[in-house]
Amino acid sequence: AFPRSSCRRKTSATLPRSTRPFAPRCALSRPRRSTRCSTRPLSRRTREETRLPCRSPGGSCAPPSDSRWSMAVPNLNRAEFVKSAAASGQFIQSPMPRIAFAGKSNVGKSSVINRLLNRRNFARVGAEPGKTVHVNYFLIDGRVYFIDLPGYGFAKVSRAEKERWSRLMESFFTGKDLYDLGVMIVDARHKPTADDVTMAEYFKSSGAAFLVVANKLDKLKKSEIEPNLRLIRDTLALDESVRLIPFSAESGAGREELLGAIFPE
Repeated sequence: AFPRSSCRRKTSATLPRSTRPFAPRCALSRPRRSTRCSTRPLSRRTREETRLPCRSPGGSCAPPSDSRWSMAVPNLNRAEFVKSAAASGQFIQSPMPRIAFAGKSNVGKSSVINRLLNRRNFARVGAEPGKTVHVNYFLIDGRVYFIDLPGYGFAKVSRAEKERWSRLMESFFTGKDLYDLGVMIVDARHKPTADDVTMAEYFKSSGAAFLVVANKLDKLKKSEIEPNLRLIRDTLALDESVRLIPFSAESGAGREELLGAIFPE
């Protein structure tokens, strides 16, 4: 359900240290690249290669149904850790779907993955936020990869370590065909931060489909849910085609909806 986009991406040369997405002082900087979606008819060869025409000249590309990727929810009990990538040369290239999870250090990203898999501590949950320091790959039912990306924002680590994260994430998002669907996780209780806004820009500019999960739904009153979701959508400037799913890793609310979005049959 998430083939590669035909959006043509222009990527600048390596970003300077001060503008890397995971730069020191816990600040993300806007990606220095743009996504151009042509409204001109695609050639037959291009259609066959991309299988996904752009929807609009504004850069909004949505994943259509595609039998090559559509699948029933895999056996989530068959999940295994594959590797931790500490450098770009270790990223996995695979014809299987790859789902990349990203979010702020204290947003509960690993907990969301654990809830999807119904496993308590499969994706490590640290005593302090920001303990995912590599790009971690998990193989689900031998059919799809979950990619747990390093969190951004609040990790108490050295400047040198933050620089390493910066280079790692820069190479991931500017790399070619490294993931097929992005799952961005934000805190349902609060307005997205400037770092969240920049991460959304990275997903948008990559050309791959992505959706947003508003975690910690259990911390909200019912009357707060809709206004908060609207604030998240407006702050991240999400196109209406981008799904925003309220979720609780604590209670499991939203689990079936998120699985249905990742694995449309």
